[in-house]
Amino acid sequence: MLPEGISGVVPVDRMFGDDAADTLRLEADLQSARQYLLGQTWCFGLRSMYFGAGLGSIVAVFLAELDLPASGVDEWLWIVVGDLPPAYLGVDGCPTPVAALAAYVELMKQWVDLAHKGKRSDQVFAVNMVPTPENALKLQKRLDVLTTTVIPWIRHARVVQ
Repeated sequence: MLPEGISGVVPVDRMFGDDAADTLRLEADLQSARQYLLGQTWCFGLRSMYFGAGLGSIVAVFLAELDLPASGVDEWLWIVVGDLPPAYLGVDGCPTPVAALAAYVELMKQWVDLAHKGKRSDQVFAVNMVPTPENALKLQKRLDVLTTTVIPWIRHARVVQ
């Protein structure tokens, strides 16, 4: 059963893209999300996964229910993967996949701000890139596309369904 207030997701066995090729890319994104989570030292297994939104290989948002979450780790997490650094987010304050994607953008902007200066901080989500101005610019361009194109497209697609 989903956490209270969460909406806009379907079990991954009901996930599909715009066409067969997009569905295959989303399935690859699902595998990436699973591998990313299971690679965390605090993740001992996954009980269930849900698909929220995405454009295969560009960005995908999944909701994961952890099996036996470690102390201090939320039972439910949003996972964002694609052609950008993967990340997990708690569900508090993010009731939908679009809200989770917007929160992801804000989370990554913190890293970008530091990386422009060649710095990192334990207070900012760890990104699997070296914090250089060049990498900051690359990620900023992807975040701009998410903000100006992808998030509005997902919002519109959900309204017309």
